[in-house]
Amino acid sequence: MGGFQVFKFFRNAVSATILIGLACWSASAAELANVISCKNGTDFVATSLKQANSKIVLKCSEGATILPAIDSKKFCKDAGCTQQDQLTQVGVSAGAASEVEVAGVSQKTDELTLTLTKNPTNSQTAYFQCIEPKKLREESGLTEQDSATQVACTIQLAIHGSAPASTPTEESKPCITVQ
Repeated sequence: MGGFQVFKFFRNAVSATILIGLACWSASAAELANVISCKNGTDFVATSLKQANSKIVLKCSEGATILPAIDSKKFCKDAGCTQQDQLTQVGVSAGAASEVEVAGVSQKTDELTLTLTKNPTNSQTAYFQCIEPKKLREESGLTEQDSATQVACTIQLAIHGSAPASTPTEESKPCITVQ
């Protein structure tokens, strides 16, 4: 009888461990789902922030860097990044680049954490660029503005506003067609 109780105990312990492992795995998978990255061969990625306090992490492929610079807390107003504005203007806060320890040396990663602090009144679109390769750009002395020809990927971020896209009176207007 004693052996059966020990077996039951181990079976319950293994079951509990599996359940805890699955819960942790699904929680970490949910975190990974919010990482938006440009995979090799992808030149355009679209994502969105819909609700207040929602977060995403923008990440470029290895060796690439995010433009506008992470520390600037700015976004591009168009896909070509000809104009920039502060992220706070569209209700978004930017987190600093994370640091990863590789072989005992702390290195910054080119990741940008964006949090929608407050939905803007009207929906907005922000753009970010992944510029490659970082090392070659630095060696050639190119500045951020000179890097436009080195764009590996463009990330489009739709920021949902609190106001509806159209009003009921606009929707009820008849369409006029000219023939």
